[in-house]
Amino acid sequence: MKLINIPWKVRPYLKSGKVDKTDAFWVAGPYIYNKDYDAWACKNVPLDPKLWDLSNYTNSTLPRIIYPVEPAPEHIRLEYNQPLCVRVVIPSLRKLTGAMNGENSRQYFTTLPNTGWDSVMLEFVGINTKITVPLDLEMYPDFHNNQIDDVHIYQAELRLKDSDLYRPTGYHEFHSGAWNMELDSKFPAYTPTHFHTSDLMKTRVSVVVPQTHHTHYKNHMQLPLCRTPSAEGRWIHKSLLSMDLSEVLPADNLGKIWLPYECRYKPYTYPQYIDCLSTRYPYQHYYGDSNMRRSIKKIVTLGGWCSTPDLYETRYCLCEDSKEPFNPFDHFNRDMLIELNTKQGGLAARQGQDNYTHQGIINPVMAKIYWHKMDGLTFWNFPSIKDHFTTELFRDMLREEYPQVVMLSLVNWDIAFGSFSQYTYRLNSLISAFKTQYTGAKPPVAYNHKNNPAPLFIWRTGQYFCCRVDRSHETRRFSKSRRDVFDKYTVEQLRQVWPNMMVWDVAQLEAKRVYDERIMAKKCDSNHARSEVVEIENQI
Repeated sequence: MKLINIPWKVRPYLKSGKVDKTDAFWVAGPYIYNKDYDAWACKNVPLDPKLWDLSNYTNSTLPRIIYPVEPAPEHIRLEYNQPLCVRVVIPSLRKLTGAMNGENSRQYFTTLPNTGWDSVMLEFVGINTKITVPLDLEMYPDFHNNQIDDVHIYQAELRLKDSDLYRPTGYHEFHSGAWNMELDSKFPAYTPTHFHTSDLMKTRVSVVVPQTHHTHYKNHMQLPLCRTPSAEGRWIHKSLLSMDLSEVLPADNLGKIWLPYECRYKPYTYPQYIDCLSTRYPYQHYYGDSNMRRSIKKIVTLGGWCSTPDLYETRYCLCEDSKEPFNPFDHFNRDMLIELNTKQGGLAARQGQDNYTHQGIINPVMAKIYWHKMDGLTFWNFPSIKDHFTTELFRDMLREEYPQVVMLSLVNWDIAFGSFSQYTYRLNSLISAFKTQYTGAKPPVAYNHKNNPAPLFIWRTGQYFCCRVDRSHETRRFSKSRRDVFDKYTVEQLRQVWPNMMVWDVAQLEAKRVYDERIMAKKCDSNHARSEVVEIENQI
């Protein structure tokens, strides 16, 4: 079956002289390529209508991968960043087998706006570098995808930027809407179908990027410094790098280093960070959950929290730190003002209605963080944001000094314990309250607002999640697709008010790991990043 008549050539592997395998990973045998750079973009690759016919799948219920050329070749060669349309066909498991992810999937599960019935993970992994390129699959625009009992087709464009031979790997996690666990009483079984059981996974895709290319990881130190905390990147094992490793971000627990493609992150010590804050952003307001708390712990201890090998594998550092004895501030206090300097780190100078710290005095005070701990926008979050803005501590903080930075982190609790409809309503209320407090539309308290421009607004993404359901007593409704929907919706809504908002993308750090590394998170029911990764998140 040939989907489209496009110009392509089959060429045998012909290479004379020495092959530099540090630059390009060659394989013997034929490959296909296309000189027309955009010919394999999804907009230029029509879909064969026969793919919607259920009778084509009576012998197999396995997901199928469809490439622009059929039958699928063994090797496709791309140029740097050249788009390759990859489609995934999901046969109707309900019609073919009667299988469901729950006792009555139609009754208990439903999709969310602009989402499909299936949750699918598909990525291409470099055989030599282990660089992982996940695909953000979207529904093919056709009415069949809206029907729960029909064939479903998803698509995305694969773009490769690092020399290697890549193999696809993927899982069909949920069908029939079971990824969206909005009802308390029903949790689906997690029994994903591994794509590797299909012969259609034989295709490999390669790209050859010359070492002279500016994005080649061997040229990383020639890149300009990053000006965004959301620069696209990949994990590279330190054994492949020849630069001075003290000039890049620290390695994680697996010896891998996060390298962006178009810029580079310069590592800073925490004293350097606080010194920078003192001159540029001396007062910041943070709103977030326990993931933010773990980030702040690194700051107030000048990097000392969970920083030695003997602590890395402890429960506090690996996952759950809520019961950890911690002197600089009280874990359970909703509101606190943390004062910082480069010698002492940070201490809570004021917590709740308490005007005094019991841990000591920061002298001199070089920067301040006002932190409000939130449990998302769920019923767990008390007081509500609206009530929080009327508290004496908050009003005092705003009178004393107007923040230069406002950072917000949501989604994690909302995915776990809330519904999407509740979240959209409460997010609208939160945005309205933030507009009042932080854009100067209606100065809520008496401070010299004219001399204070609107603060820099930063959104911290929700933590990445995949590869399981929560079977702990908390029964959190985590799923990869729920996280994606909540996070994308939040960014869209926030950008309408703060179009220049910065996004602190912590999710891509986990999304771009190989599958075996991602499932290590199963050790942590609350889905916290381990301390070595918290350090990398902070550096970014």
